[in-house]
Amino acid sequence: MHSSGELGLNLETFRGISIELALNSRVSTGGWKGVERAGKLGGQPLTSDQVDFIFWCLSHTPHISEEEIVIECSGKKFDKETLTLDGERILLEPTPYLRIKCPSIRLNWVTEKDLRNTSFSTDIENAYWLERGMGQEMIHVAGSIAQVGINMIGGIYVDLVPMIPYLSRKPPLTFRKGNLPEPLRDGEDSAVECIEGWKPSETFKPEKITSSKLGQLLWAGYGCTPHKTVRFYRYGTLALGQGKTIPSASATYTVSLYLIVEDGIFKYVNWNEEEGIPTHSLGIIKTGDTLNIGEYREGVWVYTREENLLREVQKLVPKLPKASTYIVVASNRRLQPYFSLMEAGYSVLHIILQAHALNMASKIIVLGRDQMTKIQRTVGLIDVPIALLPIGLTERAQKR
Repeated sequence: MHSSGELGLNLETFRGISIELALNSRVSTGGWKGVERAGKLGGQPLTSDQVDFIFWCLSHTPHISEEEIVIECSGKKFDKETLTLDGERILLEPTPYLRIKCPSIRLNWVTEKDLRNTSFSTDIENAYWLERGMGQEMIHVAGSIAQVGINMIGGIYVDLVPMIPYLSRKPPLTFRKGNLPEPLRDGEDSAVECIEGWKPSETFKPEKITSSKLGQLLWAGYGCTPHKTVRFYRYGTLALGQGKTIPSASATYTVSLYLIVEDGIFKYVNWNEEEGIPTHSLGIIKTGDTLNIGEYREGVWVYTREENLLREVQKLVPKLPKASTYIVVASNRRLQPYFSLMEAGYSVLHIILQAHALNMASKIIVLGRDQMTKIQRTVGLIDVPIALLPIGLTERAQKR
């Protein structure tokens, strides 16, 4: 599948898909526990251009971990700098895949860490798993662009197979309009440009961000899409669910998104519980720009003072840049911590790529266990915060 020599990837081939269209689409093959299924399996083997593009996208995964995340393919280590396997572009030995006529390629995430017993830990450790999730989801985004099907198994390996994507510019079939402006499901900027161009920002303009832009970011991180999910239960029973912009192990979904602005704290709501249909809204957690600060004394919460909302969040996370807007990516703890951390990575990746498409600045701040607890208690979140994303306008965004 690969020939020796220098990489000759032509990115122009893949610039026709916007980041919004890629996120509203799906290239899932379905796995051993019935993760999302969408798209039609292809009849032709993957081309070198498709595989090279997947590798190129993978090399552009934001690096936030202090450790190297090792990925192997056909027993060879993937080098993100050269896009080679152990320094050589050699013939890949594809792995046979059940029900697919063409063979698949398997990427293994290799680690000495105990995957199943991973817990919420230091910011350094949490960043490792979150980056690992971003890498796996980067492949999912790339697959929607390059017509490569993705089968992610338990955070351990990813199979690449030929697939005609389920591309859609439509909202879910049944949808209840929420209090946020409807998100765009196809945009002007190429997803390739977003993947290639994103860089973390250190400074953020203080101006407020419009509700349409905020809603677009939240939709990118955890919005509803038109495809359906399939969830397997024990004893062979099945359940259909609503698709989201991110995949999830057995379509369980462990991510929650919150917005912290000077007007208060809000939770992103993508589901209308009363009617049982998708929506696009903000739910109020707290209004106003002050927080009641306190501490537990003999099992009782005792208020001690009031503090400015944004300033208190910045104090709790000293390395957090000052911004007018923070998106909190949190876990509802429906899955084990390593799943929660990786699925948080899925949302984080989508949000920062969408921010780039909107000409907005962003940065990834991963929290350690102590900070997670302090923010959860101080701000009053039900879910466990994993990452904070400061968001701000750029000069181009202000002119739009």
